[in-house]
Amino acid sequence: MARKSTLPSVAQVTATLRRKRRAASAACVEAGTRWYPENGALMERIAQEAFTATGDPITSGFVAGIVAAFSQNATWKANITMARNYCLGTGQNGMQRVMDEIHALEEDAYPPAIFSGLKRGDFWRNLTGDLSAVTCDRWHLRAAFGDRKVSLTPEVHALVTEATTRVAAEFDEAPATTQAIIWCHVRGTGA
Repeated sequence: MARKSTLPSVAQVTATLRRKRRAASAACVEAGTRWYPENGALMERIAQEAFTATGDPITSGFVAGIVAAFSQNATWKANITMARNYCLGTGQNGMQRVMDEIHALEEDAYPPAIFSGLKRGDFWRNLTGDLSAVTCDRWHLRAAFGDRKVSLTPEVHALVTEATTRVAAEFDEAPATTQAIIWCHVRGTGA
């Protein structure tokens, strides 16, 4: 019988993320600190562009929901392009599940309640200014677990969120800011 793999402790993941955060260059700290506020402002600009193009008012929270919906396995540039196209009414096709989520957003559903998976609700929160949530994307999981393949289960989400929150407190940062700084350090760019 195969032995079930056990996860590291919160203390171990905290120590790993602490090392990544300490190793982040000044440029990564600056880029990570600005990432969510700047991209939250981008959500506002896209909402304004959409209103100008279509005459239909939409909120930056709606735009952030569209961005979060399209964020599965997409680069940031592709994600923004797809979301902008959708909001400007130029059309965009996506996976059926994503399009179903977008249709629910159009019916005023609360984004974190409709997204499948554990990453995108937190991503929406971060893009709308709630920096207490931790976006556990593939890059943050790599930072937390290294080369070990780990799926984002509720247990992993809770573990990584707690560890990130602890490191954030040590650096007097919001958890999402710490996640973004580590993301920039691990990935090598904030774009």
